Amino acid sequence: MKLAKELVLFLLIYLVMSETLLAINNYQEDLKILSQELSEVKAFFEANKSHMETERINQTLTYLELVESSLTDAEKYLAEKDYFEAELKIELSKMAIGKTYVKASRSLKVEARVISVDAGTLSRKALSHSLPNLVEEIAEAGFNTIFVEVLRDDGYVVYPSEYMELAPELKGLDPLGELVELSKAKKIDVFPWQKVFFAAANGTLGPVLNKHPEWIALDRFQKGLDAYSLAWFSPAHPKAREFICNYIFEMWQKYDFAGCQLDYVRNAVNPLEDNDFSYDQASLDLFNSLYGYNPLELKYPSAAIRTRPEYTPGDFGPEWENWQAFREELITSLVAKIAKTLKNAKPDAMISVGIATALWGGGTLEQAYFRQQNWPVWLDRHLVEILSPLVYQNDLSIVLREVENVKAVADGRAMQYPSLGVQAMDNPYQLLEQIEAVRDLGEPGMRIFAYPYLKTEHFKLLKEGPFREQAFPPYKDLFKSSYLLLEDLLELVSSETENELYNDLESLKKRLEITLEADLKRQYAAVKYLLNKLPRITQNVTDKTVEMEVKRLKTLLSVYEYKNRFII
Repeated sequence: MKLAKELVLFLLIYLVMSETLLAINNYQEDLKILSQELSEVKAFFEANKSHMETERINQTLTYLELVESSLTDAEKYLAEKDYFEAELKIELSKMAIGKTYVKASRSLKVEARVISVDAGTLSRKALSHSLPNLVEEIAEAGFNTIFVEVLRDDGYVVYPSEYMELAPELKGLDPLGELVELSKAKKIDVFPWQKVFFAAANGTLGPVLNKHPEWIALDRFQKGLDAYSLAWFSPAHPKAREFICNYIFEMWQKYDFAGCQLDYVRNAVNPLEDNDFSYDQASLDLFNSLYGYNPLELKYPSAAIRTRPEYTPGDFGPEWENWQAFREELITSLVAKIAKTLKNAKPDAMISVGIATALWGGGTLEQAYFRQQNWPVWLDRHLVEILSPLVYQNDLSIVLREVENVKAVADGRAMQYPSLGVQAMDNPYQLLEQIEAVRDLGEPGMRIFAYPYLKTEHFKLLKEGPFREQAFPPYKDLFKSSYLLLEDLLELVSSETENELYNDLESLKKRLEITLEADLKRQYAAVKYLLNKLPRITQNVTDKTVEMEVKRLKTLLSVYEYKNRFII
């Protein structure tokens, strides 16, 4: 009995000591991370200080001092084994770093500030008659664009439709229509966030595929749900393709949208079991009629190999490559049909597309190709103007790597609005850090994903920091956006100390100004002129903020030139 009591006591002591050691390690790791973040925010502040108001400079310095003193105190309390006080100082440091980013952040005049609003939120807000509050909250935070999900996880839509089924509890309501009108009153644009090949995500086929089981996409084991219990439409079934186009166009005609966000424009994959889609009968029959063999009889190439950066299409032979290219073209051809249909109705509206990235390894393009999402070809064919890579990551270095990889391939043919995943971040201020990093790469916008993950603190940080002043979204008018950005650049450059640069930029601005109301041919010529002159004029720029704005201007001009090249 005595031995048993001693053993229990020993175990209790061991557990307490283990928890204490774990806590100490966690605190030490926090201090290491915070010290690194302090260095980064200091560098960010120093780069922007010359363009900040005196009041914001003083406020930033106050918060930097608070971070430094709190970290010093935390280390002292940790050495004294006063873990309660150490934790308090660590939390205070985190708060102060967030406030530093707020005060040091830039608020740009030209930028797409997109928030994703899911269909579940839209449904709940409509039923509680609180959609006006939702739009007010979004407007107050400084967003100018909403990507609104129109298809729920259960396969029902959030608007009356002749093709899709309105969610039963929303009968008599039109949440999508109400959101569009409320947003317009607040000068916020709305894009439908359209999940192209998606049918349902609740472990069922959803109402449409339940009626048309012949439209279901199947994996190579003939299962109709992917690894995450999502159901998908077959990209090969002619009736399914027609249905998708019809219901998207119906919605496009019905509401006053500024553009369209296409998502789930790919095949499903089950990489952990070396499996992908779609091997439904329509796909197999069409492929066999074109190539003369059954892809189910081919040796299946490992997903791990096909997603590596060093993988080259064709490594598994011509028969597999035929099957891969066939499936890619099924996806691409529907993107082309949707794009043509939408732009015939609204020629100036831009199309954005969500694209897969290599967040957890592999190559950026290889991960897209693995899903038959050949988005570089979409740029070659002028099908989309905006790429929204899914970069839901806590690690900023991975976010930057993927955005840079996409930028290198896009090469001035499309704008990027990286989709920053709030749900993956540890602290609200990381959102500001990622916003500023995306700006520094020269991207003219970002998408914040998504409304359900944003807390009051996020909205407050955006309102006080990077979104504190209104911005003009580039997708509305690339030419006007370029002119406005040049205006902003001139405000950053001193006419006294940087006289030559100022005069050169002023000359470029006038070149755009006299063609603001001109025809497309004259505007195109002005853009070509600026693209030729800008590199020489700005080659010696060292100011980080000016450098950022030059990059963003070049992006807008390049996309304008590419978009209109085949028209001129």
